[in-house]
Amino acid sequence: MKKSKSRLLRRSNKYSDNGISKSIFPGILLLTTCIMLMIHLFSEQRSMAGWMKGLQSADISAIVSSWATATTSKKQDEVAQSDSSHPSSSFLFSSLPQKFSLLQLSRESAQNHQQHHNCTWPFVLIDDRILLQQDQDNANKEKTEQFDAWSYQHNKRKIPRILHLAWIHDDPHHGPNKGRCLHHLQAVSIQRWKKLFPNYSIFYHDDYSVAKMMQQEFWPEFPELAKVLQCVKMLNAMLIDIWRQLVLYRFGGLYVDLDEIPTEQFTEDLIPQHVDFFSFSDDFNRPSQWCFATSPGHPATYHSMLTIFQRILEMPEISRPKLVTMTGPEALKYGYSYAFLGQDDRYNEGMHYGIFYATGIKYTRKKAAVCLVNNRNDPFPYNATHNWTVAKQYEADLGAVHWTKAGSHLVDQGRGSCQQHLYEFERRSSRFPGREWIQQEQQ
Repeated sequence: MKKSKSRLLRRSNKYSDNGISKSIFPGILLLTTCIMLMIHLFSEQRSMAGWMKGLQSADISAIVSSWATATTSKKQDEVAQSDSSHPSSSFLFSSLPQKFSLLQLSRESAQNHQQHHNCTWPFVLIDDRILLQQDQDNANKEKTEQFDAWSYQHNKRKIPRILHLAWIHDDPHHGPNKGRCLHHLQAVSIQRWKKLFPNYSIFYHDDYSVAKMMQQEFWPEFPELAKVLQCVKMLNAMLIDIWRQLVLYRFGGLYVDLDEIPTEQFTEDLIPQHVDFFSFSDDFNRPSQWCFATSPGHPATYHSMLTIFQRILEMPEISRPKLVTMTGPEALKYGYSYAFLGQDDRYNEGMHYGIFYATGIKYTRKKAAVCLVNNRNDPFPYNATHNWTVAKQYEADLGAVHWTKAGSHLVDQGRGSCQQHLYEFERRSSRFPGREWIQQEQQ
């Protein structure tokens, strides 16, 4: 009996000695594998950056952001290196993507203008107004940090005090690129904003600034952007529709169409510091795409971008885009609806509360008419005896037409669906399978 018990004890000790290798190690290995798989899947999620705003934790957001940035940067570097030997590679990889600050964009835009443009009447030079927080305790603080501190008022404001205005000309059917030269009738709007919004930094985005951000900005959240831009043929209104969502998603602030002039009723206090979304209502009770403000990384702009991508990729005819539904107010309406999901009255005037602690305020169309005026249809002397409108005058000076009249030339840039256009674009590139056979066929 003692011998049998002793044998059992030795067997028990034997199993207990090897238990770590037989039970704990496989468990640790399995757990480690699961964690690494979850990390990989999480870093690949496109919606990750869209939720950063809702985390409400600077530390967690910083860790996740740097994590995703490193992963995506490595992948894009690999693609860029693999395509560097091909002359027809996509323009997205013409240079390594980077992440710009507003101060960098402003500085480079001004330098580009000085090198290539000269303003002559009726055009005037537009400079950005950049307000910096004065910090007596730290005289060596970087200007970027000073700008951020001023814009966010030491993180008390959810929507930074930044105003974005844009006008692009770089389209053969809409006049040449004039840099930061703006028609003097349009410049009236900027001067008015500077007067009524004294505590806001005001950035005017020209062709260079818009292109820099669209083509060379670092967008790990939107990997489809480069592909989608291949199907964007209306380079004024359609491109600006996409850009305005991106610029607010990245930097936050207030976007307003350049032909909207504020009245005395539109003051800085109209946008409360505790909200992260602001808009008026348009004629169809949608959020006003021509004037709205968000905090950086807001879910409304994120889901608006996803909607734009989906609708452009499904576009049946690239020469006849339906801007209102594809990139215009309908896309913003969808993003806004998702951000404030669960509130049946979210399209009505007042405060609204959405996912990830989103808070928004929406005013009526009547309020918008009181706060903003549009001078496009104001009379302007054409000659000594006749008048025409302000819009006619600067369109004549610019050699441009309104986007509603500018669709006919798109036929010259290709026909067919977006998917067909993308296939043809890739077929002509050096990365397409069977490229050698295609080249022989063409010869």
